[in-house]
Amino acid sequence: MPMSFAIIFRVLFFIDASQHFDKVKTQSVLRPEHIEKIVAAYLARSPEDKYSYVAGMEQIKGNDFNLNIPRYVDTFEAEEAIDLDAIAA
Repeated sequence: MPMSFAIIFRVLFFIDASQHFDKVKTQSVLRPEHIEKIVAAYLARSPEDKYSYVAGMEQIKGNDFNLNIPRYVDTFEAEEAIDLDAIAA
């Protein structure tokens, strides 16, 4: 189960912890190191690439007040290009 948080201050601070857990059988488990990372990000309230983001009200308004975390925390990983000519050879 993905875990993501939006915490409100004068701006919105988004944390995407959806990739920071261990899968144990059929359950997702937050280990102490995962919790520490979430708490540290919350206390620092600073953006971290692919993990957290601080969005101002103008940006949120520009997104039609959509608070979907992937709008603000980009976790996209570009895939390596496949050389089709090398495969065909």
